[in-house]
Amino acid sequence: MEEKSFENIIGSFKPINIGNLFKNNQFFVYYNQRVYFWDEEKLEELWEDILEIMEERAKERNEFYKLYHFFGPMFFVPSCKSLKILDGQQRITTISLFLRVIYDLIDELRETGSLSREAMEISGKIKELLFDKKEGKDIKRISLGKRNESHYSKLMITNNHPLDKISQYAGPSFSKTEKRVLNCYKFFFDKIIQELINKDEKSDLKIDKKELTLLLKEENSQKFIVNLFNSIINGLYILFTSVPSEDIIYKMYETLNQRGEKLLTIDLFKNFLFEKFEGPVNSITINNFWEELIRICEEEEKLKFFLRCFYLSNYNFIREKELFNFIKEKISQERTNDENFKIITDFILKEANLYSALKDHEDIFWEDKPQLIDLIEELNYLGFTQPLPLFLSSLSISLDPSLYEFRKLLQSYLNFAVRRFTLLGENPSKFERKYSGWATDLRAGKKNVNQIVEEIKEITPFDEEVVPRIIGLKLSIKNARYILSKINDSFASELPKVWKNKPTVEHIIPKNPNSSLLKIFKEKEIDYEDLLDRLGNLTILGPSENRELGNIDYSLKRDKYLKTKIPINLETTLDVELFLEKEVEEREKKILNMIQKKNLWGFGFYRKN
Repeated sequence: MEEKSFENIIGSFKPINIGNLFKNNQFFVYYNQRVYFWDEEKLEELWEDILEIMEERAKERNEFYKLYHFFGPMFFVPSCKSLKILDGQQRITTISLFLRVIYDLIDELRETGSLSREAMEISGKIKELLFDKKEGKDIKRISLGKRNESHYSKLMITNNHPLDKISQYAGPSFSKTEKRVLNCYKFFFDKIIQELINKDEKSDLKIDKKELTLLLKEENSQKFIVNLFNSIINGLYILFTSVPSEDIIYKMYETLNQRGEKLLTIDLFKNFLFEKFEGPVNSITINNFWEELIRICEEEEKLKFFLRCFYLSNYNFIREKELFNFIKEKISQERTNDENFKIITDFILKEANLYSALKDHEDIFWEDKPQLIDLIEELNYLGFTQPLPLFLSSLSISLDPSLYEFRKLLQSYLNFAVRRFTLLGENPSKFERKYSGWATDLRAGKKNVNQIVEEIKEITPFDEEVVPRIIGLKLSIKNARYILSKINDSFASELPKVWKNKPTVEHIIPKNPNSSLLKIFKEKEIDYEDLLDRLGNLTILGPSENRELGNIDYSLKRDKYLKTKIPINLETTLDVELFLEKEVEEREKKILNMIQKKNLWGFGFYRKN
């Protein structure tokens, strides 16, 4: 019986575009189901997919399969006249917010009489997709779980100006998942406006209501919005199926994902190599190459990351899901003989060794290059893997044994990345396409390293933008360890440097305050939890010192900090009895002063004037 049910479910999958999915159904998310969590990286991928559909539709002769994007399967349980979403909540929520942005932009022009006939039509269509009519009232088609519904409803139901929505529903009082809902709305608003004004992503997007109205009145703006809408509702396809209960879908996922898909790309690549070259090339030779590649990358699971980096560095930007098809296309063009196989595989192995060195500051490749060792260690510690294709190209083509220009590239990127991603909190994946472009330009001789260094400086945030964000900056323990250690060591001179020892991070206001401190916070109406991860509340200590201090009062901690004799504590420890909100900010100013004194991460060199 269970086997037959499984076959019936597989057979019931029905392809349906997003337009028909929304138009014909009412959805709800079970009240305690997981929250909305799509981040900017996922939103960016969806945006790129839709732009690709739009571009293909604009061509006179298009490739049929590129007119559509498969948005994955979705599973639902019928419930009265609605569908309970089992799998698809994130995608349905995202698309509905995307459509609401388009509706709100069009709605701003309705009263001006400046709407084209096509724009007016899609306004009505969007309303039909997002709302159902019941007893003469508009009822939204999608209801989310308890932690998202209130915020989501405000964005979907109210007819406020989009700029008002973005400002009104933002703020510190909202939870992380509520902010994600708003960020989704804001993301698509920003992307549409950037497209309409042809503004580079690196530039700050500032537009007021009057400017927005003038922009939307333009014929090309309305054409773009109409095409965008049609690409979403007609170009995005899902596989729709309904199941009688949640238990069945969990069993399906268990069956389909027993092996997982982490190794899928690698398996396909390996099989293709044997299929392409076996015969003209001895199978032992092919296998030896494969084993050596695995050895360099340490394990098969990590090989996929090298292969994508290799492709981005040598050819062009692709997404991870496209990796196998593009590699296959490139290798298919090669001649299938022993000599050519050796040329191809020797080059791949050479690049793999360089990639491995970029991932490990202790690799023998960096021997006698202490400054490069430090830079590689810092970049890897901070997790900045996105520029690896650029670094790989620079390293691969360098003829200078000292790697002086390569070091300049790493340093300029580190300054850029710390300022833009660690301090300003932007998404590190934002510039992946640009890194790949620089990487291929280097190999093609279209640009040199010095030119790219200058271009990186051009997109590095100015001091005037970064400095105000230091006050109130919240950091993860990992990033705080890095920032505080590097500041400390820049002042250390003859004293022992702490960065190499990866010191522990101490919360000056402890995570678990004692009762007397809690009483003070309550009396002064201070939300101490909001201060915990502020830069001014964090310092560095040795492991034993951290355990020893625990949650004792600041008046007792103060002397302990000074006894550590490390510069960050000598320079920023305040001579006060209580360490509260005002003191956190005062200490942040002292830390900022230390950064500026030593020109860390380029402070002092990136100014508007």
